[in-house]
Amino acid sequence: MVSGIKERHQAAELEWQAERIGEAAEAIVSGAEQLELTAAAVTRLDEQVERKAQRLKQRRQLSEQTDVGGVAESVLKDIDPELLERVRDRMAEDKAPEQSKQAQSKHQERPKQRQKKRDQGMEL
Repeated sequence: MVSGIKERHQAAELEWQAERIGEAAEAIVSGAEQLELTAAAVTRLDEQVERKAQRLKQRRQLSEQTDVGGVAESVLKDIDPELLERVRDRMAEDKAPEQSKQAQSKHQERPKQRQKKRDQGMEL
């Protein structure tokens, strides 16, 4: 009778261990499925990021082809060359305030140089 009880306890212990092993196997399978889903989602996300990067690259290339704030330089050059120059100056000011100060001082120097030449011509 003692050996029967002992066998029964061993069988119950083995049954309990088998249940735990089954639960662990289910958790492993579930984890593997989650990993597969995550890998697929990462692949989709990577493809979306790549497409967006390509679109941004194309937009950047298009904007580089048009030098003056989205308006083709050749169009402005044909319509109003002075407007083109003013737009370029303004864009340069926006990009580099120090450079624009230098450009302004050059523009101011030009009339002074012209006046000096006129004054010199009158002296002759």
